[in-house]
Amino acid sequence: MNDPHPDQVPRAIFGFAEALHNYAGPAHAHRRGQLLYSTKGPVTIETPEGTLVGSVNRGVWVPGNVAHRLVAKQSIELHSVWVETQYYPDLPQTAHLVSMSPLLRELVATATHMGLGYNTTERNERFFSVLVDNILTTEDRPLDLKIGRDRRLLKVTTPLLDEPGDERSLEEWSSIAGASVRTLARLFIQETGLNFTAWRQKARMLRAVQLLADGHSVTSVAYTVGYDTANAFIAVFKQNYGTTPARFFRD
Repeated sequence: MNDPHPDQVPRAIFGFAEALHNYAGPAHAHRRGQLLYSTKGPVTIETPEGTLVGSVNRGVWVPGNVAHRLVAKQSIELHSVWVETQYYPDLPQTAHLVSMSPLLRELVATATHMGLGYNTTERNERFFSVLVDNILTTEDRPLDLKIGRDRRLLKVTTPLLDEPGDERSLEEWSSIAGASVRTLARLFIQETGLNFTAWRQKARMLRAVQLLADGHSVTSVAYTVGYDTANAFIAVFKQNYGTTPARFFRD
């Protein structure tokens, strides 16, 4: 990954584009906030709070000083916009997905073509103000999944992220976590905002998107993430994302 050392670029905001293939980078943080948008293929961003999957229609916003790791299991074309958030204090303070409207896609593409040393004219300042306004108005959170911080909870959320089709009940997981069922249920609500059942369903949807992006069929994905039939999987997927798995990366 050809990192342009964003904290050293003498501009308050700038864009940068690069091609990546089968990339799994180290955890790192920038002083600047970063909008990551892949125009080809999915990109996964792992943060201490959870995992987010960006695609051709969903970017990922990572605030400044938030540790994150980028994973791309196939070829992607990654466009990034880095922002000195002291100049744009209204930008979100938590990592989340950003719905990439046609306008925002064009703004990001233009920013990356401007380069790192563009002229700081009044016109360019207005342009970047419009770009930031569009980041602010297009928040989208369907693939944002918190994993929690409590070590007992992590004994459940971490393996379930790897194998979301695991059918073990909360009672069975409680013995693994070393916590009572009541305590574990409370930790899910307290640290993820979801109960155990809802969290597992969202973990299944997160993995489903990753597998679909890798080219797996809807039927194989359904079985992998714990559904007995493709129709049952499609129904839950549509309930969560408002579209079918076949249309997800086109809508």
